[in-house]
Amino acid sequence: MSIRCPVCGTFLQPELIPAIRNPSFACSRCRTQLEVAASDPVPIFAASVMLSVASCVLMALRGFVLIAAILVVTAMLYWVGKLVWGFLAAPKLKRSQSGGKLLHLAKRIHPLPK
Repeated sequence: MSIRCPVCGTFLQPELIPAIRNPSFACSRCRTQLEVAASDPVPIFAASVMLSVASCVLMALRGFVLIAAILVVTAMLYWVGKLVWGFLAAPKLKRSQSGGKLLHLAKRIHPLPK
């Protein structure tokens, strides 16, 4: 699994990337603060809805039971899909929005005497 820094392009070791999404970490080469970008849930949700509708219709469910089964199966397939995606896909990195901002200080606090 190759994970590259989006700033300098160097390969990062997976051990350096935190498992939690929010904390930022520094790139080992350029020292830019990075964080894991949130993944797009739409493809996993669309696939889980299609699979749940197809499986519930094939089981010949009708009425309220069909609707309830589609909702429950969709939720279960979405959860399983997110879990599998988290294990298989390499995390996408982006520059940290919260960390790594430079604090700009005034160059001179007191004016120089003339």
